[in-house]
Formats: sequence, C-alpha cells, structure tokens
Amino acid sequence: MDIDHLQLDLIKKSKEHIDRVNQRGIDISCFAETYFVYGDSPGYSILKYFIYGKRRLINRIYMYLKSLYLIRKLSGYKIYNNNNKKDFKKIVVSWSKKNDFLSDGSYSDRYFKTNSKENREILWFLISVDHKFPKNLDENIIVLSKKNNDEQSLVYLVQIFFVNLFKYKLSIRKFLASLSFLSHISEIIFKKIKPLILQNNFKAIIIPYESQPFQNYLFKNIKILKKNIQTIGYIHSTQPFPLLNLYRDGAPEKLFVHGSDQKFHLINYFGWSNETVKLIPSLRFKKKDKLEIKNKILLPYYISNSKIYLHEFESLLSGFDKQIKPLTIVNHPRMSNSNSHLNLIKKLYYLLEIHKNIFSETSEQSEIFIFGGTSLVIEGLERGYQFTHICAEPVLESYSKTIWPNISVTKINDNVFKYSLKNFGSCVNLGVENNMFSKYCID
Repeated sequence: MDIDHLQLDLIKKSKEHIDRVNQRGIDISCFAETYFVYGDSPGYSILKYFIYGKRRLINRIYMYLKSLYLIRKLSGYKIYNNNNKKDFKKIVVSWSKKNDFLSDGSYSDRYFKTNSKENREILWFLISVDHKFPKNLDENIIVLSKKNNDEQSLVYLVQIFFVNLFKYKLSIRKFLASLSFLSHISEIIFKKIKPLILQNNFKAIIIPYESQPFQNYLFKNIKILKKNIQTIGYIHSTQPFPLLNLYRDGAPEKLFVHGSDQKFHLINYFGWSNETVKLIPSLRFKKKDKLEIKNKILLPYYISNSKIYLHEFESLLSGFDKQIKPLTIVNHPRMSNSNSHLNLIKKLYYLLEIHKNIFSETSEQSEIFIFGGTSLVIEGLERGYQFTHICAEPVLESYSKTIWPNISVTKINDNVFKYSLKNFGSCVNLGVENNMFSKYCID
C-alpha cells in the first residue's frame, strides 16, 4: 500500500468534489459533505466512498439521515450575558466548558492559552460545549448556550424542514444540503452573532480554526456585513491527513500555523496562498508542558475499526522476545462515555491479561502505543518520544512523508508505523514565550 500516492489521489478527488458542489450553487462554506473531517460525519462518508467505491453508498445515505435527525438537538440556543457594550475592538469566537471559567468572572481559553482579563478590548463570544457556565461573568464575555443539554425537539426538526423547503423551493439540491446538523448550527451561530457585528466596529474576528463549517460560514457572512473586518484563524491542532483544511469558500484572510510542515502542505497541496499562511510558535503547546505517555496505550477521539486495532496490537504483543514495563490504557478525554471506546478498552485489558507474562515492573524496556488518527503523534515526536502507531484506516490515520516532509516513516506493515523527526520544531514549534496570543494575534 503506497500511502503517499493514495493520499495525493484523495486530495485530487476531494478538490474535484468541492468544485462540483460549488458549481451546483450549494454554499460550500457550510456544506457538511465538503468538510472532510476524520470521524463520524458526512464528509468522512464521502472520503470512504472515494476510497472504497459504491459499496459505501449506503453508509453515505445513513450519515445524511443521521445528520438530518441531529437537528432536533439544536433547539433552544440563546445568548447569555450580553451587556450591549460597544467599545470592543476585536471579537474572538471560541468554545467553553464549565472548568474554563474562573471564580473572578473571567474565562481561560485552552487554545490560545490566554485569559479574558488580559485585554478588555476583546469581546469573547463563547459557544458552550457542555451548556454550563457561571452567573457572574465579566462584561467582555458572551455565551451561546442551551439551558438544558438534553433538550431536543422533533417539532423543531419538522419546523426547520418546512422552513427550508419554502426557502429553497426552487432548488432541491440546496434544500437537501441545508438539512444537516453542521449547516444548521452554522446558521444559528451566525444569526446570534450578527447583531454584535452590526453594533460594534470590530477590526478583526479571531477563531481557533478547525475549518468547521460554522467557522467558514461566519467568516464569509461577516465579510458581507462589514468588508473591513479582518478574518483570522489559528490552527491549534491537526489531523495526520488534514483534508478538512482544504481551502474553500469562507476561509480566513490570515491563517496562523505552528509548524513549517503545516505551512508546507497547506500551500502545496491544500490550496492556500503563501501570503495567507503565517508561521508562529505554538500558542497551545508549550515547551514547559509535560506529556506523560510512557508505557501507555493511547486511544483516539474516533474509533474507526476496533477489530483491526485489536488484531495489530495482539500481533505486536506476541512478537516481543523480552519483557517490557506494564502498560496503562488512556482513553481520549472527551470519550469517557463512548460505548465504542469503553468496549475497546475492555478488550484491550483482556489482551493485556492473556499476555501478562511479557510485562515486568523491573524491565528497562518502555513501550508506547498510539491508536488511530491523532495529532498526539506529532506532539509526541516533538517532545522526543518514540512509539508505535497503529492505524485501522492508514490512508486517513497515518503520517506520510509527502504531507509531512520532516517525518521519516518506517512501515512495519500496512497498519503499523514508526516515525522519527528530521528537524525538531518542524511539525509543532513548541512555544516558550508568555502572552503570545497578544503578540501574534492581537497586536
């Protein structure tokens, strides 16, 4: 399996798909099937269709219907703590959880590694992930949230269905494209932020950028409202094969990245201009931070095929000719309640038990196993770790020398890889300064 060739072919097919959709008049800034994120999404089903062909067509239909059904969870979003102040110079759109808020009424951003009190001219527009936030919030913080995380409404889904049917009555393609979770949440977020854009004279809007449809939709429509606002994104994390970052309508005018290899593949393969992409040290990952991954099995956000993970892991365990230190399984922090993750963990513990003879506390040999598509690979490399990367979908989950020229790839088999860095700082230039958000994104 030639991963490099297959990835280049997938880039070509993905670009052609975006062009076809654009020619049909569909808004590609927020269209779910042009957001090629790795995971349980319509864009991922398109990639699987490109790789495997028509036998994945049923999966594509299933993903569309699932995305449509998820709209029922989008009712009840409201704005909280809007004090109607109009003296802000810039607006940051980010995410929040309960633990991101401090007792003094401020917010600590995990992506930019900054606190909302550091610059009072910035308005923080926060999309609550867990729908939990304190009552006492500083005046420069606005939260978009629902009162009840479990709130859902089939009536709301039916309403959106008929509203969009009337809105797009002249185009069945646009109507169908509008009926997805990602497209509809894009509309909700823009609708809630639009009054703030009109009321304030913002010089810039800044987002921890993940190429999410709502982000591109925001950038696109805010530029229509006010042409002088500069749109800025910062890629705080990445995927092994980051097709989600293909340039499309609504992309930011300035994009900060923290690795020369990131800038390389964005410009050379994903359609970005050299003038747009700016290289800076990582705001999120600091050199002083600790990454404790020795003697661990690390699970990804998305489990693509647990059978392959288990088969390859057992083969590796069977191949050790001497004892190694005991291994600990570490679940992805956002997947603590995921049944697929919990089932995989249970089966991994079973494998560790039946191979317990190879483990010894007194052994001097440490091992690290990283499963699936994760940016943990490049952070681990930059911090000097050596490990084994097990992939169930190697075209989408593994790192290639074509996309990441400073990574040397050793292929153990079609699903297992080892890596080394040619130059430290090329994938993630670990930050060493303080207040880097103000220095690079604000000043």
